[in-house]
Amino acid sequence: MDRTTTTTSTSTSPPPPIDSETALRLEVLDSKTYEASLQETWKASEAEKGFDWELEKLRRRFSGMEMNDQGEWMKVGSADWTFSPAKRDLLEDDGTTLAGGPLFLLLATYFKKYGPVFNLAFGPKSFLIVNDPVMAKHILKSSPEAYDKGVLAEILEPIMGKGLIPADPQTWKVRRRALVPGFHKRWLNRMIDLFADCGDRLNEDVASCVGRGGATEMEERFCSVSLDIIGKAVFNYDFGSVTKESPVVKAVYRTLRESEHRSTSFIPYWNLPFAATFMEGQREFRRDMGMLDDILTELINDCVKTRREASVEELEERDNSDDPSLLRFLVDMRGEDVESKQLRDDMMTMLIAGHETTAAVLTWTLFELCAGDRRMLEDIQDEIDEVMGDKERPDYDDIVGMVKLRAALIESLRLYPEPPVLIRRALKDDVLPQGGSKLKKGVKIMKGADIFISTWNIHRSEALWGPTAEKFDPSRWCRAR
Repeated sequence: MDRTTTTTSTSTSPPPPIDSETALRLEVLDSKTYEASLQETWKASEAEKGFDWELEKLRRRFSGMEMNDQGEWMKVGSADWTFSPAKRDLLEDDGTTLAGGPLFLLLATYFKKYGPVFNLAFGPKSFLIVNDPVMAKHILKSSPEAYDKGVLAEILEPIMGKGLIPADPQTWKVRRRALVPGFHKRWLNRMIDLFADCGDRLNEDVASCVGRGGATEMEERFCSVSLDIIGKAVFNYDFGSVTKESPVVKAVYRTLRESEHRSTSFIPYWNLPFAATFMEGQREFRRDMGMLDDILTELINDCVKTRREASVEELEERDNSDDPSLLRFLVDMRGEDVESKQLRDDMMTMLIAGHETTAAVLTWTLFELCAGDRRMLEDIQDEIDEVMGDKERPDYDDIVGMVKLRAALIESLRLYPEPPVLIRRALKDDVLPQGGSKLKKGVKIMKGADIFISTWNIHRSEALWGPTAEKFDPSRWCRAR
């Protein structure tokens, strides 16, 4: 995506005329703001049509934007709070702030003002915001049967069914137990070779771009290589997205964007009658899901045709050099119901959600190492040279030995958690522990309450991490050892 563009999306129909006074106050969006990049996403996806586009136009006008006579979206000069990164900490307590940037940054602003737990209401919706590790542990670990994924499951069900991300607690427990054996050490060693193959392809592509004197968008490059790795590791399927852009790759990215859009929409437009008939975005979503379902079905069926059932122990000792994929392991595992929809849901979840999160960690780690103290990057490079010696490729034990590199990745996950917000819904009345709040009797939770757990706020809390909470410092994990 080209983030240097200063003008934004144009409408497919002529904009209504604006009065001369408003026209004088219109300003071009700063290309560095979140709003500009959000609008570029709409433009790049060619989704400026249908009911969801009408909602987006309303959001822009509600946020203080107007369309000029040339069809360019511009901000009205007095609406600085929506667009200026420097003023994010000045957001006021009203629903309009939700339209100006990502939700987790809004919650970070409120966290500094209201502390470990507070209620956020906008329109007909109300959420309890939890920014405390003790409360979060109670919800996620101590009482997992008392909560499900709530809004998240509702949004993702058409895409991932009952895959690991949207699964209810009972399904999650069963599927996790079934999937974990596939990640045994011998498989991980095989995967490191596969990672290296994909990494070599990425390095060649980036070197070629640099050789031509051009710049490369590393976030996009990391997304491509992560998708290629998941394709081979999970399905034994070569997307080849590092060197080309296939219809499958485009379908994956459009599905991701639709998921993100649904998660921030005030209205469940996808459930409206005839949505898939009259909304171009929903028709495209249905086509994309049909393509991905067809591919997964074909891969699963081909695998099932050559099924050779065995115990977990026997599978771990198999060579399977021609197909070391996780899908092959699950299909051959004795007792696995390969005819059920659950296998498809698990595979779809890994395909859609698995690569972007990995790419984000790699992107932020590279960014922080390049933007920070040069010695951090040099120390990691020296460590890699020391561990590798004369070897060209690492094995599993070498990766374990790269302590400083792993610390940098962990620190990136702390500062830029994936995801920055977890969503849960109470299945029964409950009481959260006091944690770091001043509420000695805890926090009463009513059945049906929707909860946001802000991992972003927990990971950046000075009460937990000290005065350097927002500083990228991988050495904190080495000191902890």
